[in-house]
Amino acid sequence: MIGLVVEIRKANEAIIRERHPIPTVEDVLQELNRNAYFSELNFRSEYYQIELEENSRNITTFVTLQGLSRYKRLFFGVNSAIEKFQNIIEQVFSGMEGVRNISDNMTVLGKDEEEYDRRLESELERLAQVDLKLNKEKCKFRQTVMWCLSGIRFLRKKLASIPRERTPCLKQENTYSTRNKVVPGTL
Repeated sequence: MIGLVVEIRKANEAIIRERHPIPTVEDVLQELNRNAYFSELNFRSEYYQIELEENSRNITTFVTLQGLSRYKRLFFGVNSAIEKFQNIIEQVFSGMEGVRNISDNMTVLGKDEEEYDRRLESELERLAQVDLKLNKEKCKFRQTVMWCLSGIRFLRKKLASIPRERTPCLKQENTYSTRNKVVPGTL
């Protein structure tokens, strides 16, 4: 396998960036709290699964020893790649309950085994319909403990206590609680 490195700063300057909000862990905490079963699914080469429109390919042109080449698929380094991918995934799974994603990480949630199985089957069918591939080695199914982004581990009993905590009133408290979420070993 050959790794290709392409300087795309000039291309990024010319790309009209499509802004799209990226969910945070906090955005999904409430939904995680209401469920007992989880799947952690990871897309294989997420950006490369998205084909560029014909009129967008020329901006990705680069020089090789064999002449000019250009990308046919979205690639890492494009300034709006993560936002574009997030938007596409949200559209693909629009209307499906218990399915959340943050970038290339998908989560399927269920309150009980039956609901979880039904949601997982629906999600996998939808992936097959749109020809999106998963990295099977990184996928975890039917989990009751979940690691979610940045190595934060969610245990159901700890998640249950989150809504009862008071909202920080002082600036210092809020700063500490934000920092505390990413410090290893503090959860």
